[in-house]
Amino acid sequence: MMALRKLKWSFEGDKAIWTILFLMSILSLAAVYSSTGDLAFTKMGGNTEFFLYRRFIILAIGWVAAYITHKISIRYIKIIAVATLVLIIPMLIINLIVGSRWAEIPVINISFQFSEVAKIALLVYTSWQLAYHKDKLDEYSTFLKLIIPVVIVSGLIFLGDFSTAALIFFTNFVLIFMGRAKLRHIFALTLIMVIFGTSLYQLIKTYPEFGRFSTWNNRIESFLSEDESINDGNYQITQSKIAIAGGGLLGKLPGKSTQRYFLPEAHNDFIYAIIIEEYGSLIATGLMFLYLILLYRSIRIFLRSERTFNRLVVLGIGFTISFQAMINMGVSVGLFPVTGQTLPAISQGGTSVLITFIAIGIIQAITAGQNRNSENETQEDYE
Repeated sequence: MMALRKLKWSFEGDKAIWTILFLMSILSLAAVYSSTGDLAFTKMGGNTEFFLYRRFIILAIGWVAAYITHKISIRYIKIIAVATLVLIIPMLIINLIVGSRWAEIPVINISFQFSEVAKIALLVYTSWQLAYHKDKLDEYSTFLKLIIPVVIVSGLIFLGDFSTAALIFFTNFVLIFMGRAKLRHIFALTLIMVIFGTSLYQLIKTYPEFGRFSTWNNRIESFLSEDESINDGNYQITQSKIAIAGGGLLGKLPGKSTQRYFLPEAHNDFIYAIIIEEYGSLIATGLMFLYLILLYRSIRIFLRSERTFNRLVVLGIGFTISFQAMINMGVSVGLFPVTGQTLPAISQGGTSVLITFIAIGIIQAITAGQNRNSENETQEDYE
């Protein structure tokens, strides 16, 4: 019992966020095990336990990473994040040259996505710049210092993974806005992005054979089309809707999914549809509220924090995780075009899970620091 008490208190920070992460881990273990049934037979010779063991190991590594991260001082987290961003940019350039979104790590043969690392590292860097230049945010040169790294990182990811590039750009754009950048700069950037988006759409329609333009064009046309035929680009959405309709309120029970054999990327992009099919819309709605509660707790930490950097990092991470989750869920139910975004902490992707856990660790490091400061102030009041 004493050992359990020590373990409990060794996890500092917001207890609600730790609880959310634990519940997501349990659901992830069950959902990935169910949704990888087809993969087990096509790639692992019917070894259905392979992906369960692999998921357990990934989650265990994620928890260790989150625990270690939340014990690191925020000043060191800032240094590590900025150094990581500097190192990641050359890796993104290499990925762009070779035309791949993944890098294969030798010996252990695990694929790694540098864009996932850049996503959090850039948020920390943007928060640092906003805090460092908070008295010069009305200057145009300061705004350029904020937005140029965002444009560079998003641009390097853009051709290989449009949805991730757009997510990175948008979340940093929101962070810059919340960091009280001048509205005239925000409006100017918004106008530029509208022009860029319009021009890009015309290029996609005019030169669909270039790069991944054909994929983007098919996804746009499939989303705008009312044709539900499974023979066109709507195949994924159609199969996802069948899974959702089959789940009903209480679901078919764990392991009873039939659409996992027909739905591409059932273990990643469309795992939310499998969760609805097996566990029902009640559990799926509960999962959605877990992400909303995470955002709410992040906003509370944001409001309590006195340091600009801490406030912005927590808000940026909380918003990014929740926003990505809403996109994934929206795709599964047909509200958005297919994007390829995973469900944070739930989908199979190892890099995404690891970075999500580290991001939660950063939030908890900031929260733990605030709690310790509050306790010290309280003790001083009584002395």
